[in-house]
Amino acid sequence: MTELIAIRPEDIGRGKATIYSDHIINKMMRVEELEVVGICNAISLACSAVAMSSSVARVYIKEACLDYIEVPILGKMSAIFFTLGGEPTIDWESEKAKLEKNMKLDFEPDGQLIIISKKSTG
Repeated sequence: MTELIAIRPEDIGRGKATIYSDHIINKMMRVEELEVVGICNAISLACSAVAMSSSVARVYIKEACLDYIEVPILGKMSAIFFTLGGEPTIDWESEKAKLEKNMKLDFEPDGQLIIISKKSTG
């Protein structure tokens, strides 16, 4: 059975990511798969809640998607969609290795590494 947690912009003022993380973990104890949707300004709250959940419990991201959700009165709004499960389905280390294989990881002009620093004011 799959359930849905929708995190809306008005939820930002109602609670922290820890509250939604607890909600995610509690739901995952009862279902095999959970959908989490963060809408508009609540995208970062949804991402934080999912990240916290996956770092403290057996909650794994099966799929993540950035897209738009259309509400008839309001129109299109940006959203992030997560499908979460209790078992890992993606080997992130092999995915990372595949991506890095085609990258030039050096500081040369055509390399893909950059240095970002903050100028000291003192």
